[in-house]
Amino acid sequence: MLLKHQSPTRKKPIWMPPGGEVLFGESLDMALRREVKEETGLYVEPNRLLWIHEFIEKPYHAIEYYFDCEITGGTLELGRDPEYEDTGQLLLELKFFPFKELNSIPVFPEFLQYHFAESNDLPAYPVHI
Repeated sequence: MLLKHQSPTRKKPIWMPPGGEVLFGESLDMALRREVKEETGLYVEPNRLLWIHEFIEKPYHAIEYYFDCEITGGTLELGRDPEYEDTGQLLLELKFFPFKELNSIPVFPEFLQYHFAESNDLPAYPVHI
C-alpha cells in the first residue's frame, strides 16, 4: 500500500509508504500504528523492522524505519495529515499496487522500488540503507 504524496522536497508527486514523525514519548510501534491509521484508515500490527534509511535533504534530516505489517482492521480510505489545513494536504491518493507495477511509478525512497519490484524477498534482519 502506497500513498501518492506531494512531498515538500519534490516538484512532482511521489508514491511512498504511510509514515510520519514520532511524537515525544511515543514508541516506534505506537507512531507506526497512529500514522497508518491517520493516513489510510487501517489498523496495523507491526511484525518486524525491515529497513532503516537516513533521509537528508535540506531542510530535513530524518531516520526512517520501514516495517513489515499485518492489517488487523479499519476501512481503507485516504486520510489526512493533521499538521496541514484541508486545502494544503500532502496526501493525494492511496492505492495497493501489485509488485510488478512498481517499476512504472515514482516510488520514494528509491531503494524501496528496487526491493519491492525486483524481489519479493524481505530481508531476514533490519538493513541500514
